[in-house]
Amino acid sequence: VATGSRPGLPAIPGVEDAPLVEPLEILRRPAAGVGRALVLGGGIRGIAVARRLAERGAEVTLVEPERELAADIATRSRRFQVDALRASGRVTIHAGTTVERLGTRSAELWDGERRWTVEGLDLVAATRTLLPVDDLVAVLCERDPSLEVHVVGDAAQPRTALEAIHDADIDHHELDGQLVSDLTYFHGETWAATSTPGQSAFVSRTQVGKF
Repeated sequence: VATGSRPGLPAIPGVEDAPLVEPLEILRRPAAGVGRALVLGGGIRGIAVARRLAERGAEVTLVEPERELAADIATRSRRFQVDALRASGRVTIHAGTTVERLGTRSAELWDGERRWTVEGLDLVAATRTLLPVDDLVAVLCERDPSLEVHVVGDAAQPRTALEAIHDADIDHHELDGQLVSDLTYFHGETWAATSTPGQSAFVSRTQVGKF
């Protein structure tokens, strides 16, 4: 099972009252008419959401608890993404900063030295907190308790892009030349396989396509 992860609610007081919008919804169909937005998290997901909102004319405040942005991707890509974010001219970046409280249209920020409030928020996007999408595992086990279910990727444990690439490389080595039952996709790649119904498939490292 490789069903990935989904954004979760951060443990911030007042989050239930904030105008939260799922990051994927913003990337798929950026909300028009947003005057001011708050993006929680300065990883690659947060940067992508902030850039998309800025492209639509929103004034964006991006908050990242760590001192460095896009620490979840490679250095060269990180520089490109951060430079593009700054070049938008509509994104205010607060690194080393946490959100202490959320209101219906406000957020209280703290950088270790000063505390201030951002007002007039039309939208809040939380990108740091990820939860595994594992509902399918429960359904499969309920239907057939004897079924052996293998959970991989973010469905097992949400992680950064760099961690996922590292894990995928390890899995490729482990899978190369092994017998795997009914495997079609794995870590974003399609693998060549030879099998007959009810038998295992011999998987080679020949990549025949991507999805």
